[in-house]
Amino acid sequence: MNKIDDFYYKINLIETNDLPKGWAEEIENLVDRYSTAVFLDGNNPTSREPEETRGMTYHVITGDIIKKSLGWLYELYASRILEIANTISEEVYVADNDLVYAININALKKVGDRYERHVDTEELSAVLFVTDQDDIHGGQLLFHLKEDLIAIYPKSGDLILFDARLVEHEVTALKMDRYRISIPMGYYKKDTQTDSNDEIKSYLYQ
Repeated sequence: MNKIDDFYYKINLIETNDLPKGWAEEIENLVDRYSTAVFLDGNNPTSREPEETRGMTYHVITGDIIKKSLGWLYELYASRILEIANTISEEVYVADNDLVYAININALKKVGDRYERHVDTEELSAVLFVTDQDDIHGGQLLFHLKEDLIAIYPKSGDLILFDARLVEHEVTALKMDRYRISIPMGYYKKDTQTDSNDEIKSYLYQ
């Protein structure tokens, strides 16, 4: 496990044998079958998108569908990744009790697709990358740190964990028609979770 800089952690779940054979293909097939297009207009408390660039579409699969269709992926979220989160932190985290919001599959599909600059509401966020992305493909995860920008190049199997309430982040535009798939997950400190924000849920899932 590697600590990168001082604000996020990275581990590759392929290298640790935590992902089943054919896992990426299963997830891509689920995207083909169940993903729903959602338009984000930037009018939400979590959005940090500049007004002049607001408006983008992404595709999402919610946690209830994931648990029903890919039970192993939900269990990975609720057990192994939670174990990793509690190993690297002095805090004790628990899985989100809102199944729809707890774990999602996000997909970008064509040239120009991106994900808006934003923060999250969970006390700890995790992202599992399904696809590889580089400068040719686009789709980097971009962290905004005060006056500095840090680009993360997704590698299949990489898991990163960070406090997404404090770090504004976005996904850069795709440069070719090619899936960019990631799995965002959220955790809360034990005994601190409140009811999910209906405004945020309606914004993300419409």
